[in-house]
This record gives sequence, structure tokens and C-alpha cells, in this order.
Amino acid sequence: MNIVSPPSRELLRLVTRVDFATGRLAAARPAALNTEWEAPRHAWCLSNLVLRHEDAVLTLARTDQVLVPAAWGAARAAMEIAGRALWLTMPEDPWVRERRWLVFVDEAARFHDRMATDANSGHEEAKGISTFAAEVRAKLPPGDPVHGIPSTTEMLTPYGKGLPALYALCSQYVHGADAAVSQWRRGLGNTAAYGEQVKSWEFATPIMIAWQAFRATAVTLMRVCGVRAGFDLALLEGQISAARDDLEATRLTRDNS
Repeated sequence: MNIVSPPSRELLRLVTRVDFATGRLAAARPAALNTEWEAPRHAWCLSNLVLRHEDAVLTLARTDQVLVPAAWGAARAAMEIAGRALWLTMPEDPWVRERRWLVFVDEAARFHDRMATDANSGHEEAKGISTFAAEVRAKLPPGDPVHGIPSTTEMLTPYGKGLPALYALCSQYVHGADAAVSQWRRGLGNTAAYGEQVKSWEFATPIMIAWQAFRATAVTLMRVCGVRAGFDLALLEGQISAARDDLEATRLTRDNS
């Protein structure tokens, strides 16, 4: 692979600090498996999926600055999956969390049924999942039913009014919309300038989105399971924020020269 634009010193510093903090948080989560409740276990799996998308963002940033469009796509995935994990673990009542978990089981049954329909075989697996969910529901104590998984916007809004807008920005890179093509085109019509125009500071937002997505799932899991971090997370976050500020400051210096 030919490197088009090697990562800047500031970008590598941010990647290193995020990677270190991520490793510390990741090591604190396995307690979620030491439970009889299904919801925290499923949230642990979702948190792992977020972690791998974050790993992808950091790997792209270490490799070549022109890979930032792919980083936005991975950041979007991390944000969406984190929203599902947070929605699942939000209730304080563990029985409510279990009802929400069963909605994910229902989703799995529908997926296998749809795939089986396309292949014209394999409906037994979908039926088995649906039967399992029904048997579990029959054993739950009385409570309000959960009718489905909310939209990504609905899941993210409780954690910040600006998150749906960030999700929409990430989606531009998945759907090939205008914000995404700005890496190769600035302006319109006769004034448009074409060519590779990526800057190192453009990696700052997808990195921070992916980091915050994983951080949110890890911290929530630790809360649900009654686990303490065992290290100064605020200190690590301060170091990450300082590195991000240094990277974004290049927007006003050499990256615009």
C-alpha cells in the first residue's frame, strides 16, 4: 500500500493516548460476564463490537491521513452500536433490562427468518430463536412490555442533543453524500477545486466519536455490574483532550499553509 499522506505528530499523539485509555477500560469490563442476567452479557458483546470499530478508526489514523472517510464510517457504526448498548442497560430495574434484551432476541429471529426466506431454507433456526424468547418471557415477572428497539436518534438523544447531528455527519460518509466528497472537491461550479485535500485535524472528530462511544459502553457496564475502574479515568481523559486540542490547533497553522 502506498502512503499518500503520513499521519502528523499531533495525530499520532492523540491515537496513542486514546489507545492507552481504551486498553485500561477494556480490561475493566469482563465482570459483566460474572452475572446470571442476560442483558449485561449482551451489552458486553455490543461493547466489544464498539471496541473493534474504535480499533479500526485508530488503525486508519496511524496508517494514512487520506483514510479518514473510512474512519467516519467506522465512527458511525461505533456510535450506533453504543446507542443500542446504552439503551439496553439504561434501566435500573434488571427485569426491565431483560425485557429489552428479549427485543434483541426477537430481532435475531426476524433476521434468520428473512435470510432463510431468501435462501428458501433454514427457517428452523428462526423458529427455535422465537420459541426460546417466548419461553423466557413466560418466566418473567409481570411488567410493561417492550415493543421494539428505538431509532438511533431516539437512543442517542438522552446522552446529548448534539449527538444526532454528529450521527448524521458520520452518515454522510456511509452514503456518499456531499460532506464526504469534500475530501476531493471544495466549492462548486467554476470555483470548485479538485484533488486530495485531507488535513490531519479532520481525524480528530471520528477518533473522539469512537472513543466516547466505547467509553460510554464500558463505564455503563461497570456501573451495572458494580465495578470500579481502579485507575484515574479523569486523568486519562484530560490527556486525550489536550492531545485533541493540539491536533485541532493545526487547522490554524501548518495544515492551512
